[in-house]
Amino acid sequence: MKTTCILFLATLLSAQAKLPQMSKPKEWLGYFAGWSTRDFDFGIQAQGEAKISPKDRRSQRDTSKQIDLRYTVQEKSKGRWINKKFDQDNDLTSKFKRSINPEKPLSFITTHTGGTKIEWIHAKNGKSMTITPRVVEKTTANEIRIKIDFRMPRLYWLEDAKEREIRKKLAKDFFKGTRLKDGKNIKFKLRDTDKDPNSDKFFKDGASHLEFTANGFRDRTFILSNGSPKAGRIDIVTKGPLHKYFTLAWTLNMDEHGKNDAHISFTLEK
Repeated sequence: MKTTCILFLATLLSAQAKLPQMSKPKEWLGYFAGWSTRDFDFGIQAQGEAKISPKDRRSQRDTSKQIDLRYTVQEKSKGRWINKKFDQDNDLTSKFKRSINPEKPLSFITTHTGGTKIEWIHAKNGKSMTITPRVVEKTTANEIRIKIDFRMPRLYWLEDAKEREIRKKLAKDFFKGTRLKDGKNIKFKLRDTDKDPNSDKFFKDGASHLEFTANGFRDRTFILSNGSPKAGRIDIVTKGPLHKYFTLAWTLNMDEHGKNDAHISFTLEK
């Protein structure tokens, strides 16, 4: 019965997505490609989204602390940046076969509203993964930019906690990184709830390298780093308290597009 359900779900997913996908082993069901390291799994789903899954002490995925990736293209129109979506059912293609732990780089192509096509090249480099975006076809005269959003999991549930309790809970949580504009090493502590990580003193102009460590993240450290110092910028995006939700957004420097190190790398350490 279990085998029948798995096969049915795989068939259903196949009808909804363009990328080929795996039906086994069960932990990779619905994925196009996956890489496994000691501390995390990284998988590209058949719908063109991806997940970083931390591993616990038993090497099992800690699904409550997964990081979701979104691949985005924006177009500048009348002074505003507009998201150009891709159709998950029709606008995903790849010349590669579904695979677990591929030894060579693997990619897929998204076609966005208006026709612009982007190739997203993924490769494992030691303990890290790299993602390199490449413009295959640009169909607009407007300026475009390419982004990858790393949507962090919720760290704590502190709705009824007082400020003192929150600060105590966040005592060991911090960002540490290299500021993009001047190469200065900066540290921001989450317990400083009255301060803004995107102020002039911290990361207003983005970072070229950023590390995030938190007790609420099971004392893990998530690391993002440019392939070269000017390959792009990393921003901390939040609309509320950092201990709830935030996104680490990487934007490619289009002046660096096409160069060997025009990529973002990421890893997860315990």
